[in-house]
Amino acid sequence: VRCTSCQMITCRTPPYPLTPNGDGVNDVFAIVNLNPELDNVLTIYDRWGQKVFEMKNYRTYIKEGVLYNAETGFSAEHNSDGVYYYTFHYVGFVRAVEYHSSLTIIR
Repeated sequence: VRCTSCQMITCRTPPYPLTPNGDGVNDVFAIVNLNPELDNVLTIYDRWGQKVFEMKNYRTYIKEGVLYNAETGFSAEHNSDGVYYYTFHYVGFVRAVEYHSSLTIIR
């Protein structure tokens, strides 16, 4: 899905589970190639459909292999292991898109 004039954004999903153990690898949910200046909303739900996280203007992203704003991202610090589901609504330069997928937390 093309969201900007020349870049694709990608939500990190399996095979990239969240492993919030403080080693700096997959500790937070990051969006690849996100333009942090554009409006978006990330919402994460547990397996029962309960909202466990929501943030307008989510700013944790990876660009050219560098992770930005990890300290404000979803780290699953207070969530148990398992499968979660998310929606990511992104307003790009050309159009708005919405991603739906799952993510796995492993400790």
